[in-house]
Amino acid sequence: VNAAIVATNCHASFLNIKLALVVGICGAVPFMPDIGLEIILGDVILSNGIIQYDLGR
Repeated sequence: VNAAIVATNCHASFLNIKLALVVGICGAVPFMPDIGLEIILGDVILSNGIIQYDLGR
C-alpha cells in the first residue's frame, strides 16, 4: 500500500488527527557536511509531508 495514499486518506477521514507516525519507510535525508548535520541510524526525523516520487514504477 502506498504510504502517501494512506496518509492522505487518514487525514481526510480523521480531521482531528494531529500526529501520524509512518514507520518502516525508507526515506531519503540529505547529508549536509558544510553545516555539520549528520543523520545516522537511530535518529528521529520529522516531516511535514509525504511525497510520492516514483509515479508507479
